Amino acid sequence: MRRLRVTIAVLAAGAVLALPGTAAAGGVDTLSFARSHHAPGMVAAGDGELMFGSQRAARRVLRRGELAVYLLPGAYVDRVGGSSVRWSGLPDGARRVGTASLRRSEWAGNVLGVRARFEVPKIAAGDYRLVVCAPGCRRLAGRYQWPTPFSVVATPTEARLLDRLDRHDIQSREQVGAVHHQVELTRRRLVDRSLLTAKRQDELAATTAALRDEVNAGVDRLDAELARVRRQADEAQAAAARDRRLLAGGIAALLVALAVVTWRRPALRAAAPPSVTPSPPGVDGFKRPASPSAAPDSPDADGFERPAPVGAVRRR
Repeated sequence: MRRLRVTIAVLAAGAVLALPGTAAAGGVDTLSFARSHHAPGMVAAGDGELMFGSQRAARRVLRRGELAVYLLPGAYVDRVGGSSVRWSGLPDGARRVGTASLRRSEWAGNVLGVRARFEVPKIAAGDYRLVVCAPGCRRLAGRYQWPTPFSVVATPTEARLLDRLDRHDIQSREQVGAVHHQVELTRRRLVDRSLLTAKRQDELAATTAALRDEVNAGVDRLDAELARVRRQADEAQAAAARDRRLLAGGIAALLVALAVVTWRRPALRAAAPPSVTPSPPGVDGFKRPASPSAAPDSPDADGFERPAPVGAVRRR
């Protein structure tokens, strides 16, 4: 049972929060009219909601049937302040203008729908308030009822003109609100785009920096490789020049040697000693002195060959 009471209390609080946009400063405008201004003799029709403290109280009022609609002078209601109405009975100048039918509401079990329809009496133009209560109106119907503003003008033409102006004003406000909404959406989109653009710019800057670093590193590697290749080329050129110098020196030495040999060859041939051939042994068994074999002559009386003159040729 206690859980049921807690559940009902939670549902009731949710119903208070879920009531339509007529709530204001702790109360609820009981009735909502299609027209903003009425003139004496015009029919006023309005719908609304009444919230009660419990479903039992709502069912009890629903079984009672219709409620009375009272028109209060605006001066009296203006003296009511705060977040709730301290009801002390009907003030002077209040009059009953019609009745309000009740129906079950789809919001919650402790909320009843209200529909009022009445003819505006012949009263002075001004601002009034409407309340819904039982006949006599010793207290207001519902727990959070708030008097509904009701404007009365002198003539129906004035009422229709003011309604048209109010509609235009409402449309203008809606258009202005729509424009402000679009401006806000555009501003948010621009902010989002600017943030996205800044993010993309940061990413692009980071990517560019990374690419620049890679390019610089590649250029440094290429410079180092080019320097190494140039160094190797210089070393190869130096080695080739050294080899050429060595080869030229060797060729020059060889040519000099050949020139010297060619120049000294006739003198060497002229200064070369004649070849000596050994002599046969003599009678006494000893060898004779060898005679030059380049130009041998006929043997002498002793059996020895006479040496030939230099440059002579032996005859056979």
